[in-house]
Amino acid sequence: MTANTTGPDTEQPKPEPAPAASESWELGRRDLLRIGTAAGAALAGLGTIEIVRDQQSTAPVPEAAAKTKAIPSMCQMCTTACGIIGHVADGRLLKITGNPEDPNSQGAVCGKGVAGPSVLYDPFRLLYPLKRVGERGSGKWRRISWEEAYSEIADRLQEIRERGRPEEFAFQQGRNRSTDIIARFLNAYGTPSHFNHRALCSANRRAAIATTIGESDWDLGDFENTQYVLNFGCNWAEAHQGHIPVAIRMMRARERGAKLVTFETRLSNTAALSDEWFCVKPGTDGLIALAMANVICRERLWDRKWLDAWSNHPAEEIAEHVAQYTPEWAERESGVPAETIVRIAREFAAAAPRCTTICNRGSQSHRNGYYNDRAITRSTCTMPTAPCSPSGCRRSPTPTPP
Repeated sequence: MTANTTGPDTEQPKPEPAPAASESWELGRRDLLRIGTAAGAALAGLGTIEIVRDQQSTAPVPEAAAKTKAIPSMCQMCTTACGIIGHVADGRLLKITGNPEDPNSQGAVCGKGVAGPSVLYDPFRLLYPLKRVGERGSGKWRRISWEEAYSEIADRLQEIRERGRPEEFAFQQGRNRSTDIIARFLNAYGTPSHFNHRALCSANRRAAIATTIGESDWDLGDFENTQYVLNFGCNWAEAHQGHIPVAIRMMRARERGAKLVTFETRLSNTAALSDEWFCVKPGTDGLIALAMANVICRERLWDRKWLDAWSNHPAEEIAEHVAQYTPEWAERESGVPAETIVRIAREFAAAAPRCTTICNRGSQSHRNGYYNDRAITRSTCTMPTAPCSPSGCRRSPTPTPP
């Protein structure tokens, strides 16, 4: 039994007033809670995400704080690489804040970025080589010197190469930040067995774009100036490879009335922020995109002049190809009603050229993810949101056709 120490005469703690909103977007723990609450309340339409920061204190600055240096840098806690300010005193990193000079993150920093000092000074962070001295899984390790580690690695690599099996040497790493050095080393050794974080992250997405339009990056939409966004499984409100920059621009578009339609297998925070959310069967995103391309081509809602100038297939051949992917077929596979697919395809086309798609990394995180994203990319380019339109899905300004 828990005693109740609160009586009628006990003074209750007063709720802390919410900080005033600021033009700069600086994300803290309280803000994350506010985002979750706002997203949950947004099921009926556009929820409000209010990013705030604590008001600046007017108290005198301590002498130690006055000696703190603000050093600009780039965050490496994820691949977005937002601009940050490291606050350093006596050679120790005290905290991380956003850099307002960064044109992408614009002074904002997420909770993961703020946690940078915790990673830097983690007591379990590996700072020297360890050699296993027990059976695998026993957790028995011994600290060795760098020279000993280099010698053992070199001996093993030499033995593998002398046997004529260099491919048996596999190089596994996290996010590759030194492409040229690593590639030169592995090429010189003679092994193609190079694995990194991307193989489990964005490989499907990048490969799909590269083989469809020659680009290898993720989502490059002009989200801030769009009027209509088709979202295929991307949870940009919580996690995205361009997280803060994308979220900032997407919410600005939403404030201006842009419509967001999400096809997602679960009710994510992004789905909750959407005007419409459709719970699709996993891995069917690309089928929906193809069915929309079918509608736009069949009803001649496309930009035929652009397609004939920029596609390696004329518009009529593209229409002939997507004719087999009917909305009724997509309904059977995805669960999204055929009439809904037709309606959304028409709305998307009517918003051209201020319409775009976003899908990293939901649609590609399936066994057929590469083909999902090829279908989405190809269908987007079939629609009147041309890859080179000022507010379309790729780049601007519009280049001269060949």
